[in-house]
Amino acid sequence: MNVNVPVIIVGFSLNGLGIVRSLAPSGVKCFVLYDQPEDPCLKTKFGEKIRVPGISAEDILPAIKKIKDATGEKPVLFLTNDFTVDSISKNRDLFAGLVRFPLPDHEMVDALLQKDRCKALYEKAGIDQPDTACLAHGEDDAALDGLRYPCILKASEKPDGYSERFKKAYIVEYADEAREIFAAMRGFVDRVVVQEWIDGQDSDIYFGLTIMNHDGTAAAAFCGKKIVSWPPRMGNTAQCAPAPEMEESVVAATTRLFKLAGLVGFGALEFKRSGRDGRLCAIEPTVFRADYQAEIATLNGVNLPLAFYCLATDQPCPKMISTPKSGWSDPVYMARLKGFWALLPNKSSFPMKDAYLRWNDPFPWVMLRYWQLISLMRGAGRKIGGVIKA
Repeated sequence: MNVNVPVIIVGFSLNGLGIVRSLAPSGVKCFVLYDQPEDPCLKTKFGEKIRVPGISAEDILPAIKKIKDATGEKPVLFLTNDFTVDSISKNRDLFAGLVRFPLPDHEMVDALLQKDRCKALYEKAGIDQPDTACLAHGEDDAALDGLRYPCILKASEKPDGYSERFKKAYIVEYADEAREIFAAMRGFVDRVVVQEWIDGQDSDIYFGLTIMNHDGTAAAAFCGKKIVSWPPRMGNTAQCAPAPEMEESVVAATTRLFKLAGLVGFGALEFKRSGRDGRLCAIEPTVFRADYQAEIATLNGVNLPLAFYCLATDQPCPKMISTPKSGWSDPVYMARLKGFWALLPNKSSFPMKDAYLRWNDPFPWVMLRYWQLISLMRGAGRKIGGVIKA
């Protein structure tokens, strides 16, 4: 395989760490553009790190031009954040001739990013979806009253800085509660999705991860399931594992949807199986970027970043066979879950791999533990100081 074409990873965190660990050992030159210097993932031995003022199209464009000029190649672009996907799609003319990053027209990108606009695609693909309504400033919100509650409320798209102000999602018990939360977001979020809550555990959530070819087939695909989330019932993945028992149905539905959408590259679709009637409902897509826990696929034989690299550089993708053997665990979220274990009976039969720790690349884990120790010591110091003053 030709690995002369470099890679640029924008943003980092655990999904970026999974990308660089999946590519660099094969000899692919990786550049990491980051704006959060305290991220312990940046201590990985892989990749050349370049600090940028932000992760918008305008912020990263000068660095991308320099990398292209220095290497003499059009780099393959890997993204880790919806905000950057949207920003690059809106400014795609600036990147023409600079990077390898396939995108359909912006209308389709926008529809897939704004999770309430995919209803027609789901219906055409024969995929069940929970009853959904949306709230938008200046528009009629009467559809809220027709939903069956409780519901889950999520921002249709998350601008940069969203997670510092708001939760990933909110469970609402009635329509006016949804209206109140949306009103609190005014000026920051223009649109939210309110979706019927699907009864079930975190372990009833499955995800299909794919790299889609230009012809609508999957160059590589993997099926996993959540074990636990933080916050429980509506948060990000804290632990996940392979789900070979659901691979056929989940991957088939995922690829059908993205073929209809004309998506090329990264596409993930999350499902939840109802504890009430067993139906499998699509919850939300993640598109044109690596999913947060996507390294779970690499750990089990399906190297999605390498498949995308081959696609972007017009090379045949090596055959990848899912060999379920290990789970993936975020120790930060797992530490926050300690007080909730009575509510979280779910366990996996697969041994868990710490998302930060690889024996050939230990320093992200070392730096994470260092910052945790510093935080613990500062907290103890504040408590002692309070006792002394009292």
